[in-house]
Amino acid sequence: MKTQVIQLERYDDVISTRDKLGWSKAPRVVLVFPTRGRILQRKLDLILLIRYARLQAMQIALVTMDPVVRDHATEVGLPFFTSIRQAQRKAWRRPKIRLVARQLNQRPDLKDLRTRVGDSTKQYQIRRDVRIFLFSLAILGVLSVILLFVPSADVTIYPERETQTLNMEIQANPALASPNLAGGVPARVVNVIVESQMEGVPTGRVMVPQEKAGGMVEFVNLTDATLQIPQGTIVSTLDESPIRFETTGIATIPAGVGETASIRVTAIQGGSHGNIEAEEIRTIEGMAGLSATVSNPMAFHGGTDRSSLAPTEADYREVREQLLTTLETLAKEKFSKELGPGDQMISESIRVSEILTETMTPPPGSAADQFVLFIQVNYQGMMIAASDLEQTASLALNALLPADKVPVTEEITMEPIGSARQMGSDTYAWDMKASRVVIPKLNLDQIEQSLLRQPSEVVKDELMKGIPLQEQPVITCHPKWWRWLPFLPFRLNLEVK
Repeated sequence: MKTQVIQLERYDDVISTRDKLGWSKAPRVVLVFPTRGRILQRKLDLILLIRYARLQAMQIALVTMDPVVRDHATEVGLPFFTSIRQAQRKAWRRPKIRLVARQLNQRPDLKDLRTRVGDSTKQYQIRRDVRIFLFSLAILGVLSVILLFVPSADVTIYPERETQTLNMEIQANPALASPNLAGGVPARVVNVIVESQMEGVPTGRVMVPQEKAGGMVEFVNLTDATLQIPQGTIVSTLDESPIRFETTGIATIPAGVGETASIRVTAIQGGSHGNIEAEEIRTIEGMAGLSATVSNPMAFHGGTDRSSLAPTEADYREVREQLLTTLETLAKEKFSKELGPGDQMISESIRVSEILTETMTPPPGSAADQFVLFIQVNYQGMMIAASDLEQTASLALNALLPADKVPVTEEITMEPIGSARQMGSDTYAWDMKASRVVIPKLNLDQIEQSLLRQPSEVVKDELMKGIPLQEQPVITCHPKWWRWLPFLPFRLNLEVK
């Protein structure tokens, strides 16, 4: 008889398997299960396949090693094999499942059904006393659950408190990486840049040029041609620092060697230094000096000076000291803004690291009614983190803590004693008072177990006798009318304050 082999995949189900059977035309079909994956695990799946195969007038068999499928196949009488070759050679048995045709037109006998139901329910009827017992047992169970899980209590105890105090020396050094038991804490070097300016009134005086000196000069022609000396021609003395004058008009020298022409000149700069003696002017600047000579037959007059205020070096030094004091205050304010909560700045370590800019307006010795000094400075200082201070204090306090005491919290109060002192180029030291609150060491688990299932009045007396308390314990039961502490530990909230 012709046999067709259908390979099933690990994603196949009853519907997809039935579709594959529908395409087969052979009277016998072998369904080969995949080696990986678990499919058609329900007994109902195999029954549905058997029924579908009978409707298609074919026989089916399975090739699988799945123990679940093989057990179900045994129960429904579906043949199964370990290999395709074995399925093709051995005989197949018929399934035990029979298809029952529905009698659609046959109506059930309702009276008969009621009789069957009535007869079957009699065996399940329970006596009244048994039902009362079971109901009472259920009520007791519910009450037990409520008694165990509903009551709760909050117990707050106040053990006697003591203050542990320690005076210790703190040494801050940037070279340290972490706090140590000896009081060493790492310091962080920080920098800020501040700038400001300050005005001052000069105390010095200088002579300031006021009126310009002037006089007549005589030009002598050195050529046979007529010469014209333009207005603004510069003439000067032969000194190392020549005094310069300029012509106030145009001078025309007649043609011929030795011909002369006179014109008035005025000093370029005002002041008494322009008052010169006769015959001191000897130089003509420019091309005119190649064709003529110049001299002043008479002395010059009219140059005057006046006394004026001017800042001195001492004025700037005095303002500089005041300005640096102001800048240091600004630097401390800027440092404080960069500190975190609890961090400390070693004020004694704040110093001028570098003066970036210093401008004096006007320069010393220059005439002015007031002067301005501008300075930009880089300040440097050392900062201590609060966590490092607390860790150092905690290490020292823990080393001296008695074995029967424990701290209430991790909070430590630190008060500096005196000012910091420099110990070396990068180390600053100061004294500090560290303190914290400690209480007796309590075994909370043991206390909690001793309180369970006890009346609240008894618990309060036992706590007062067994533990050194600062004040009476507070016990709050829930619900409020309940007077016993809970039976279960997780319903008891024990708090130490």
